[in-house]
Amino acid sequence: MKIGHYMPGVWDRGGIAKYVQRVSRAQRDAGHSIQFFDSRPDYAEFPDPDERPMILAAGELGARAKSLGVDVLHLHTGTEPSPLGAGVPVVRTVHEHRPYCPSGERYLYRQGKPCDRLFHVAGCLKGHYVDRCGSRHPRRALANLAATRSERRTLAVMTVVAISHYVRDQMIRNGYDGSRIHVLHNPAPEPRPYEPPPGDGVPRFLFLGRIVPNKGLEWLLRSMADVRVPIALDVAGEGPLRVEMERLAAELGLKNSTTFHGWIGDDRIDRLAAGARGIVFTPVWHEPAGLACMDGSARGRAVIASRSGGLAEYAIEGKNALVVPIHDTAALTHALTRLAEDWSLAAELGRTGHVMAQGPFSLGAHVQSLEHIYREQAR
Repeated sequence: MKIGHYMPGVWDRGGIAKYVQRVSRAQRDAGHSIQFFDSRPDYAEFPDPDERPMILAAGELGARAKSLGVDVLHLHTGTEPSPLGAGVPVVRTVHEHRPYCPSGERYLYRQGKPCDRLFHVAGCLKGHYVDRCGSRHPRRALANLAATRSERRTLAVMTVVAISHYVRDQMIRNGYDGSRIHVLHNPAPEPRPYEPPPGDGVPRFLFLGRIVPNKGLEWLLRSMADVRVPIALDVAGEGPLRVEMERLAAELGLKNSTTFHGWIGDDRIDRLAAGARGIVFTPVWHEPAGLACMDGSARGRAVIASRSGGLAEYAIEGKNALVVPIHDTAALTHALTRLAEDWSLAAELGRTGHVMAQGPFSLGAHVQSLEHIYREQAR
């Protein structure tokens, strides 16, 4: 089968691009032919010449896919105009909130809390300007609204894959037809052989994610400052708040116990995870899913996660994770302390997560489920 993957920024470093890269390589290993499509021509290099995407102008996607003999076109973000009608079966994975939230964030920055509103033009415009959930620039705010309205038109007649039951429920809550929406959780990477976490030295924790307000690094640092046993933190990620978070770590007395690594590759993440007691993923918005949790579980590491959106479907209390309420500093401090003091608990959560990464969240099972959806569309 020849599979086309479309996403603006398909070789970016964010979570959605990481998913596309991971799945497409597994599909190629399974014998499928892969063609990437992109609408952003600003790449300097690629990991492999065979993975270079075809750069598209507006409206070209359907026709280009048809001319290349693509059997199914898999979209990972919205596209306008829609490639429907070009004669190529289309599947869309919804990784984010854009189909029912113009800002794509569902996070009220002014109040510092998640948004639970339904999509409504007037209400969402108010959100942009009053609650600062999106851009306050008039042209950008209107473009956000137009993008969500376009999503509502195209997804209404498209086969959709949601990355959590939470995302599916939110789509149904906002008027989408649930019969068109499949739930397929993000897969773990191929697991490394299980090794327990280090039992000596200062327990280290690893934060994976962008350094932006809704990913919760500030909350994590403040909670870490209240831990009364020695711990250390590695931050693997980049973002506009990095300098501010480095300053906060110093103010909280964590400068010598917190290391900011920036964006790093899988090899370095492997090394940091090997030396960690656990992975910490503490978003304070409605996280659609939990790719970082599966990254930790595949490496045999316990997870500390917030009770956020679809994240609870990936970080399961008492199984592979300790789960805490959003913004509950005392609860997060307690979870960090528990894993720091209880090596056996960390090892057991990591071992169970490692089994999950080889079973219901395995990359092979995910690719097989996608292939079934593709073939249903191609009939």
